[in-house]
Amino acid sequence: MGQSLSRSATFLRCLSSVALGCVALSTLGAESGAALVRNSRPVSIIVLPAQPNAVERYAAQELSEHFAKASGATVPVHNEDALDGVATATRIYVGNTQAARSAGLDGKKLPRETFTLRSADNALFIVGRDEAGDPLDRDTSAGTLFGVYEWLERALGVRWLWPGELGTVVPRTREVALRAIDVTVQPRFFQRHVRPGLGFTSGNPALGFTSKAAEDYARVQTVFLRRQRMGRSEKMSYGHAFTQWWGGHFRRLCSENEARWCAQPRKTCWESARVARLLDPMNAIDDL
Repeated sequence: MGQSLSRSATFLRCLSSVALGCVALSTLGAESGAALVRNSRPVSIIVLPAQPNAVERYAAQELSEHFAKASGATVPVHNEDALDGVATATRIYVGNTQAARSAGLDGKKLPRETFTLRSADNALFIVGRDEAGDPLDRDTSAGTLFGVYEWLERALGVRWLWPGELGTVVPRTREVALRAIDVTVQPRFFQRHVRPGLGFTSGNPALGFTSKAAEDYARVQTVFLRRQRMGRSEKMSYGHAFTQWWGGHFRRLCSENEARWCAQPRKTCWESARVARLLDPMNAIDDL
């Protein structure tokens, strides 16, 4: 059975790679400009600010790793203040570099989680609104990281179908060229969140994860969700309906008999006429 599952997983990955690869190969050669990778050898560099933040460093890491998966080329990463003697013509500027600001791009002036992708002569700028914090934390604005993911999808045809390497589809190519682009992208929803479902534990070894498996899966799922641009630009506090009201308004509106039923958490004595009156917006202010 294990071999059967392994063959099925291999087949699914091959099938998704073929389908997505056909799309990607049809676009990689379009509107070709300066070379980034030639014959699986890097002819470009990734440039970070002189003092990159955690988001910018992680964004450059993700970009470099996916370049390697796509082409076999290890595109080197340099800080902007360490470019003396670096003769590579084509540069990918990641984050709030001085070169980006000279080109009129300032990530700090963008809305949270927003980024700009802009090509120029022998240069690509990936600039976003970034904040201090863990790049994988949904409350950290990671515009530059989102910009890297957008470019990988557009330029290399990368797709992340589900968590882990099995769900990562990177079409192979020996050549990568810079194509003209100038877009600014802001998430359409100020909160994008999927419950990770990592809290389930069980003493039965047939249920749930082992401690090690749970730790490993939590990491790959967190990475996957970030690659899907999960996050939020506004912090909100919310919970189950009326939970915070129990200790106050609803409890004093229940009769003694109703209170016995209402004593459970998150239960509301809906049969109470006074509760019904409170929920009527025309009368709520009077009752409060």
